[in-house]
Amino acid sequence: MQVDGVAFSMGAFLLTAADERVIVSNGFVMIHQASGSTRGTAKEHRTAAGVLDDMNENFINGLIRITGKTRKAVLKWFDGDNYFNAAKALKEGIVDRVVDPVIDIKLDDKKAMEDNDLFGRFSALLTHNNNSNLNQKQTMKKELIEKFGLVGVSAESSDTAVLEAMQKHISSQTTGVQAKFDGLKTEYDALKTKVEGETKTKIDALLKPLEGKLDAKKIETYRAIGEKSGIDALQVALEGVKGRKSIASFIEGKEGASAVDAKAGWDWDKYQKEDPRALEKLATENADAYNALYDAKFKQ
Repeated sequence: MQVDGVAFSMGAFLLTAADERVIVSNGFVMIHQASGSTRGTAKEHRTAAGVLDDMNENFINGLIRITGKTRKAVLKWFDGDNYFNAAKALKEGIVDRVVDPVIDIKLDDKKAMEDNDLFGRFSALLTHNNNSNLNQKQTMKKELIEKFGLVGVSAESSDTAVLEAMQKHISSQTTGVQAKFDGLKTEYDALKTKVEGETKTKIDALLKPLEGKLDAKKIETYRAIGEKSGIDALQVALEGVKGRKSIASFIEGKEGASAVDAKAGWDWDKYQKEDPRALEKLATENADAYNALYDAKFKQ
């Protein structure tokens, strides 16, 4: 949204709904409280006052959002009429950019107006003309209604009714976005909980056979591998640990089995690649050698 002249009152309110706010260097913004007039009973006056309070609150929240200022700072702008030139509006965060004005008017010297004519034109701009003002306001309201798709109002509706419809439109958009975000977050949290639960169940199943065979600290080390690197990494780390005993060990008996020495120059990876069964045998028959290979691999 670009301010080519002035954005006063409702014009300043509309700035809060724009994605980007631009103003010409000789432009102005004016902020004040929502105002209106009513006729009728005390109840009708109180109702109208409540609507004006709601409009002010919506305007305040919009200014806080686009400027990043505190509520206390923004409220100062609602004490009377407050004018901001382009530089001040940029400094306060009311606009995002200031651009040079572009004027595409050519004056033909041969047809230039006389001084009296020029003064008369200027005076006419200062003269209050109810019909002209009414037409301008209706045109502005029509454009506003069409741009934002406001419902329940027309160009003939009161200013208060149009502003109230605008407030409902902005509120519904904000509520819709928040509801969508909350729904997606709920789905994400549920999925995350489900995946974490399934992963824990798989890790527990893989480590269950090791209980009583390995000390608790080593089992927790394996658990950390599964939680940080995944089930596949844990299964690779457990290869050789959960392997079956060799037939020879059953024939000889545990007490009669001789300790198997680690192969000179072989590390964990070499065993896994070239002779995983030998690593299995180390795990069951030479725990010290197996533990040394394990520590060198996973505790660097």
